[in-house]
Amino acid sequence: KDGRPKYKTNTINGMIALLNHIFGDAVIERIITWNPVKGVKPLKRTEPKARDNIHRALSIEETKAFFTAASGSWYYPLYLFMISSGCRAGETGALKSSDIYDGHVHIERTITKDAYGLYHVGANTKTDSGVRSIPYTDDIRSAVEMQKSANIVIFGNVIPIDGLLFTSPTGSLLNETVVNRDIKKICEAAGIDRFTSHAFRDTFATRAIEGGMNPKTLQEILGHADIGVTMNLYAHVMENTKITEMQLVKTGL
Repeated sequence: KDGRPKYKTNTINGMIALLNHIFGDAVIERIITWNPVKGVKPLKRTEPKARDNIHRALSIEETKAFFTAASGSWYYPLYLFMISSGCRAGETGALKSSDIYDGHVHIERTITKDAYGLYHVGANTKTDSGVRSIPYTDDIRSAVEMQKSANIVIFGNVIPIDGLLFTSPTGSLLNETVVNRDIKKICEAAGIDRFTSHAFRDTFATRAIEGGMNPKTLQEILGHADIGVTMNLYAHVMENTKITEMQLVKTGL
């Protein structure tokens, strides 16, 4: 209705791969004689890369409005964790209790999607640089303890130490699509422009830059191999911050 494609290229290519697998098995089982999807080539990506877009970071006012409206959501602790740590949704969904020790949250894996469109907890992170440790701040601790309490209420007192911390309300693997659907509803209730879960990462990075965090430190916390990626993607300061910073420039005239 808004003129944009309903599905992203990656989603369509995942569907093509899944259908190719299904029809391929059907040929092997002699249910059909040929695979009609075998010759279908994956679509070429037309969406601009993330680094070519201006990421959406929430203003302080939007952040307050969102979390007020999100108070009743199962995913509230997830949102608090992400905006306090800068972690991606997949990394957060793959986090275990045993990953928190020595005063740090150790990011070692992420949720991945295979060629058939199925989600799994991967053996590692998105990139080698994604393996990192993040200081266990009071805000992060609050989100974790809040989630643990919610897990006890829903799943009982026996929670394996290697069990996933952040899951769906039924205990299944965290699904970013479902999370984004929840975020959309909360944005409507809060009266703010909609965004996706990645905006929490953008917001964390923006607040960090505004607060004076060293870009190299931010690069390590976000898990970027190249500091240029960090600065290009996430150093988007708010308009009022730019105005304030400009007042510091003295020409001496």
